[in-house]
Amino acid sequence: RGDSTVYDARNVRLGKISEDASGKLVAHDTRNVALATYDPRANVTKDKLGHTLGKGNLLISLFFK
Repeated sequence: RGDSTVYDARNVRLGKISEDASGKLVAHDTRNVALATYDPRANVTKDKLGHTLGKGNLLISLFFK
């Protein structure tokens, strides 16, 4: 358990992915604003408004649009 920092190819920090108390993974930008969550039990990634983005863990892809 802990944070995973996400960097681009030039080693610029893009954000982090952390696990919350309920076991969901949360993607945060560099200002620590939550972008989306991944629920491993439901196998679904949702944006910060609760809209489904897709099945599976898509959090890392949010940093590389």
